[in-house]
Formats: sequence, C-alpha cells, structure tokens
Amino acid sequence: MPRISKERQQDRRNSILAAGRMVLSARGFNDAAISAIAAEAGVSDGLVYRYFTNKRDLLIAVLADFYEGIIDNLEVILDQYDTFEERIRAIVYEHIARFASDKEMCELFLTEIRVSNNYRETEIFRLNRRYTSIVVRTAQDGLARGEMNPAIGPRLLRDMLFGGIEHFAWRHIGRGVAIDVDEGASKIAEVLLHGVCARSTPPNPPKAHTGK
Repeated sequence: MPRISKERQQDRRNSILAAGRMVLSARGFNDAAISAIAAEAGVSDGLVYRYFTNKRDLLIAVLADFYEGIIDNLEVILDQYDTFEERIRAIVYEHIARFASDKEMCELFLTEIRVSNNYRETEIFRLNRRYTSIVVRTAQDGLARGEMNPAIGPRLLRDMLFGGIEHFAWRHIGRGVAIDVDEGASKIAEVLLHGVCARSTPPNPPKAHTGK
C-alpha cells in the first residue's frame, strides 16, 4: 500500500475536523454519531478512528481548532488599537460577538469540556488560559502606561470581564434569545471601564469598532 503524504494526511484530518464541527454543532455531543461525521467528511468510520481515539477526542480537537482561530483573530484586531480603553472595548465586543456567532461551539465548551474532571489536563485548558491572558497583558500594559487604575489588578479585570460576559451571554443562549452584540458590549465595557456610580458629565462615546 503506498504511503500517504503528510499533506494528504493533514487534508483528511482537516476534513474530519470540519465535519465534526458541523455535526457536533447541529446535533450536540450526545447525538452526534461518528458515522454521521464520517459521512459528512466523505470518509469511512474507521478512518475517523485513525485520527481520533473517540468522539470526545474529536470534540477536543474541534474546540482546539476553534480556540486557535479566535485567538489569532483577536490579536490581529487588537493591533488596530492604541489605548487601554480601546483594547478592552474591542475584547469585550469580540467575546460577546463570539457567543452570538458561534453559540454551539461555546455551548459545547461550557457543557461538555469545562465541567469534565480532566479539563485542566486538556489542550482546551491551555488554549483558554492563552486566550484570557490577552486581557491580563492588556491590563499590565495599561498599568505601565498609567491608563488603568492601579488599585485594580489585571487578574481581577480578567475574571470580571470573562465571568460577566459569560453570565450575560448564557442568559440569552439558555432562552434562545438573540444577543444584541453592540448594546451588550457597550454596556459591559462601560461598567468595566467606568463603574456604575453616577457622574456629573457623561463618558466619551465608544470608538466605532472596525474589526471583522
């Protein structure tokens, strides 16, 4: 039997990943059969198992590919902004937008992976830390440039940003209600950046978002 090139192997793996994402998103983890994923990818069931140990292994690979994509995208977007406030607003917007555009992927992560006993041993945990560390680095840079309140630590900002958005987004996802990304991002960023106490003068309007 002729050997398959590394490029061909990668193409097959990518096809299975794409099919896995489609079927898992549409059916959920429990109802997504390997046979359905194989059929969508145009391969045999056995070939799926040559690349992935089981369905959970495939799910982790699908989510890892998803995470790597959003990390790369966010880092490109943040290069467009100069100030701490602009970057935090962009992060908030992008994170909420991801819940709105990729509801099924976010739901699979929250309900299937993060609650598992071995979550900290998975590639997803490492990628999640890499993703959330973007806020920590942004805050550290804001502190160094005197743009962030030194009484607020970078990790507290990280926890409030991601925890608050998850609670906000899950309330909508659980009810099947569409998320108003612009309104939600504007209000959450305002709370994070300027607090909730009334002021005598209104804050500056948020800079228009230009990221894709």
